[in-house]
Amino acid sequence: MNLVFLARTSVSINKARGYLQTAEKELERVAHIVRQRWATIVSRLLRSRSIFDNRWNKC
Repeated sequence: MNLVFLARTSVSINKARGYLQTAEKELERVAHIVRQRWATIVSRLLRSRSIFDNRWNKC
């Protein structure tokens, strides 16, 4: 958010563009981390459900 503020208050269009490019890269990085984390969570949930289903069916 600070990069967006800097871009908005910058008097130089080139500096503003640089701030926005950096902000975009940071958003892409965070989005990648979130996608990885969600994939891990979903994988664990599916594995847990599979284990639960297998145990439940044996009873």
